[in-house]
Amino acid sequence: MLLLECPFTETTVTEATRYHVSVRCPWLEVDPRAELVLRPYAILSPGDEEADRNGRAWRFDAACHWHSFDGEQSGAPVWPLTLLFRHGEPTPREADEVARATVVCGHEDELERWSGPTRARPAVPQQ
Repeated sequence: MLLLECPFTETTVTEATRYHVSVRCPWLEVDPRAELVLRPYAILSPGDEEADRNGRAWRFDAACHWHSFDGEQSGAPVWPLTLLFRHGEPTPREADEVARATVVCGHEDELERWSGPTRARPAVPQQ
């Protein structure tokens, strides 16, 4: 979820990274403030591969989009997660961050944490 404060509709996003968004509003001398407020699974990056509590392997493709390696089309990872791959072998720090962030709650809790403030529901990917 991105909080963007600008009174004009001509505002454009000029750059977006994981934690920062640059915007341009031609009617203002100072560009408006943009702040990333909440992203589901902020600890994960697209393409990360994890093992869940049950030993099932998963790939995180985008916010709320998971793919299991066992071919089963249903379900979601059972937390906690163990980071197995992130553009190669993850660093100990990356693996520790994912483990600590997923020690409590779970997939459904993360969806609710995100959808509560946004009042949105993630789109279900087409199989």
